[in-house]
Amino acid sequence: MDKLIEQYKKSKKTRLDTRTKSTPNAFKPKLSEKDYRRGFIERRFAQKVNDNLSPITEISESGFGKMSINPLYRATSLKWRISGTKQEIKDSNRASISEQLKLIPQLKNRLVNLIEYCNDFDSPKGDKKRKNRKDRRKRIRNSRR
Repeated sequence: MDKLIEQYKKSKKTRLDTRTKSTPNAFKPKLSEKDYRRGFIERRFAQKVNDNLSPITEISESGFGKMSINPLYRATSLKWRISGTKQEIKDSNRASISEQLKLIPQLKNRLVNLIEYCNDFDSPKGDKKRKNRKDRRKRIRNSRR
């Protein structure tokens, strides 16, 4: 019986050690055309539990799995909008951040660029302005002839 108890204690200690030894590895998402068509990506972050001012690290999906079971870190994920008008994107991402502030209060200071990873905006006004500029240039060129 004593041998079983010793084995149990040893295995319990080993499992705890492997969970707490992992630290978050920084990750930067690489976006694909599919992500832009979908309109959002999933972003994941980790921070030490005992220090609200410790760095917040963006982590990969596999890193998120490791950090979720690590008692020394808190991990969260959020939907990050990357398509739409500039204002829609900002509002959506601000709301996503707000939902996670209870878990990681300093996340709002980590994610200050609300249009990060957006390469183009759907802007009906912008399209009209571009078209008007082209028309104006065309009229000017024609008037010089």
